[in-house]
Amino acid sequence: MNEKFFLKLLELSAAHAKRSHAIFERLNLSNAQPKVLYILRETDGYTQKELASICRITPPSMTSILNNMEKADFIYREKVLTAGQKHAHKIYLTTKGKKTAEEVYSEFEKLEELCLNGFSEKEKLQVFEIFDKIIKNLS
Repeated sequence: MNEKFFLKLLELSAAHAKRSHAIFERLNLSNAQPKVLYILRETDGYTQKELASICRITPPSMTSILNNMEKADFIYREKVLTAGQKHAHKIYLTTKGKKTAEEVYSEFEKLEELCLNGFSEKEKLQVFEIFDKIIKNLS
């Protein structure tokens, strides 16, 4: 095999990033915000710590992202007591956040459709299985 995996991966990543950034700009979002909006669209009310874990980023990075999202009126925080009687913040979408999360969902459904155009259902499943194997190998 003459082709190198890392070159193909960089090419794929760049092509996807180009399309993604166009969506982010159109919706006036930073690179990190769509993922948080997408996750909260599915399940509102995660704690900051849970969101950081799901997004695979550090809690301080999540705090920074959420501070900006709160300023933009995408989210609000609600103080709660955890089972261990510790204070935490649960994160919820505002009305604006819900609307934007729906737009993010719609745009990325279209992008996924474009990416996987011409793939059979079996091939789509294989792509995700391959991605999962690569992620596991790198973890």
